Amino acid sequence: EGKFQEIHGKEDFESNQMNSKWGAHDQYVFDKMTVDFQTRKEPFFSMILTLSTHEPFEVPGQQLNEGKSEPDKFRNAAFYTDQCLKNFINKVKKEAWYDNTLFVFAADHGHILPRQRDYYDPACYHIPLLWYGNALMDSLRGRRISKQGGQHEIASTLLRQLHLQHTNYTFSRDLLGTQTTSGSYLNYDKGFGWLEEDNRFV
Repeated sequence: EGKFQEIHGKEDFESNQMNSKWGAHDQYVFDKMTVDFQTRKEPFFSMILTLSTHEPFEVPGQQLNEGKSEPDKFRNAAFYTDQCLKNFINKVKKEAWYDNTLFVFAADHGHILPRQRDYYDPACYHIPLLWYGNALMDSLRGRRISKQGGQHEIASTLLRQLHLQHTNYTFSRDLLGTQTTSGSYLNYDKGFGWLEEDNRFV
C-alpha cells in the first residue's frame, strides 16, 4: 500500500489534453506536476508515471524520424518523452526545493522494441535506473553501478543511503551494498527467468 495522500487522474486534465489512448500525453502531465509542486511544503515525495511511450506510440510535437514502422514509432515516442522530461527539469531548476531534491528515474518494464527481440530474451527486460540532482552525494556522482536488480531494489538502496530503516521491504536489496550479490527476476505472460552476471535461466 503506497499511502499516497493525493492522486491526480484523468479528471484533472482538460478534454483536449486527453488525446492519447492511455490518457494525457506526457507534456501535460509534467506541466500539471510543475504547477502542483509549487504548492508543496518540503520535504515531499512525489511520483510521476509517463505513458506516451506505450502503444500505439502516437505522440505530438517534433518527431525523431519520419518512419512509419513500429520501431520508428517507438523511437519517436521515446524521443518525445525525453523532450518532455528535459523541459520539466529545466523548469523546476528555478524552484527553491530543487537543490534539495533527488530525482529517481526508472522504467516499469522493458520492451521488445525497437530491436524486435523475442519476449524470452532477457535484453527485453533491461531498464536503466538513474539518480539525478544536487541532493545526490558527491561519492555517487558520475558513478556507474553494474549490479543487476529490479525496481523493488530502489527502496532499500535509497533508504540505506539515508540511514533509515528498510526491513519492511523484504525482497529489496541495497544495490550499493558491498555484500549485495547481482541478480534479477523477470517474468512475462508465458514464462519467467532469473539472471546473474554470468548465468541466466528463462
